[in-house]
Amino acid sequence: MMNLNEEHLSEGYSNKKRLPEISKVSDLAGFLCTISPADQEAARRCEAHWDGIGKPLKGLGEMEHLLERIAGITGTPDVSLDRREIVVFCADNGIVEEGVTQTGDEVTAIVAENMAKGCASVNLMAQAAGADVLPVDIGMRHEVLHPNMRQCAVARGTKNFTKTAAMTEQECLQAIFTGIHLAKERKEAGIEISGVGEMGIGNTTTSGAIAAALLNKDADLVSGRGAGLSDEGLRKKREVIRKGLRLHGLMSETLPKYGMHRDALGSESHASVFGILLSHGEDGAPRNLENTDGDPATENPVSRYETKQDDAFCLVSAFKTLASVGGFDLAGMVGYYFGCAAYRLPVVLDGAISLAAALCACEMEKQLTGRKNSYVADALIPSHLGREPVCGMICERLGLRPVIHADLALGEGTGDALLFAMLDPVLAVYRENRTFEDIHVSAYEKMTL
Repeated sequence: MMNLNEEHLSEGYSNKKRLPEISKVSDLAGFLCTISPADQEAARRCEAHWDGIGKPLKGLGEMEHLLERIAGITGTPDVSLDRREIVVFCADNGIVEEGVTQTGDEVTAIVAENMAKGCASVNLMAQAAGADVLPVDIGMRHEVLHPNMRQCAVARGTKNFTKTAAMTEQECLQAIFTGIHLAKERKEAGIEISGVGEMGIGNTTTSGAIAAALLNKDADLVSGRGAGLSDEGLRKKREVIRKGLRLHGLMSETLPKYGMHRDALGSESHASVFGILLSHGEDGAPRNLENTDGDPATENPVSRYETKQDDAFCLVSAFKTLASVGGFDLAGMVGYYFGCAAYRLPVVLDGAISLAAALCACEMEKQLTGRKNSYVADALIPSHLGREPVCGMICERLGLRPVIHADLALGEGTGDALLFAMLDPVLAVYRENRTFEDIHVSAYEKMTL
């Protein structure tokens, strides 16, 4: 049996870290600079315990590594996942008026109300997995008055991004701040592992637009049928994405081959912050952008996944992209990931929308801190590889390998619930199984080829 009573917290962790006041992009940059990387020692101790259990080495494959990631995030190999919750960000999108969905935005409120009542798909799956569900109105067009609905609406839906920016800079910052606040609150409420979900008609269009811009891919490659578009509906959706990206200067042909336009960075203050932090780093010292290899401050300390983060410099501002073509649900999730990383709360990702928000969060962090690799990515736990074509691209960029391959496309955080249920038997082996010493068998030795 494992002795898991010794407390082992990451040096940079503090559950009482002061909640920032974020009113401009430079405030957000300052907060992101306080995020520390995952705890390598806690992850190594978790791995060492796995290797000491009386079973074939790495016999549980990626599930073992998921627990190692969780240990690195929380700062202790004493992994406990008893308190679990799925936070569902609900919002409406102005782009719906372009006819890119099968249904109108009234469906967002209907499903969100069912979540508040506890009878939506995510509630039933979460209940079976021992998790709670917290629906959050961060920008629905139709208000849902129910005691279980958290009221955090920034506005009553975003604007049509083919005509103007979906959000103002202040609205985007407010949504991000709301997510950070919720992460701190859930950590202090005793949640040990969180998941994210979303509900918002039209959000496969907004997430597709974000992915197309940040991955520098055409809309044909990143946008799928969503909830079931026809061939004509899919063609229209992809053209709408291109139109929006072109309007906001986010299409690849509107960008220079190297570097960024000031316009692509958003406001002048954002451009200034981005330039200062990229060239001077987190501590104000000049940064050598040509050679950061081997710098412990910029290395991803835990993940053994092969990551493409170093290979692709994003040509557009993640913040401007989010404000221009995103949604309040996406912005709230971005902030939630920032908060989970800062307050050391493991967060499980669902499908395409939560992955697009993760891509945006990691790119934004790197742009606003000058980091080579994302510390926020250390806090992210992938659940499944969704049906939308962009899912695999984002997972490859972020170095994430989802363990569930089931052609899921439901959303709401249902993939989180499935992963929670899968983690329970794995955690039972980790905590309760006997070691080689207990059963008087020589331990397996790692073989090198």
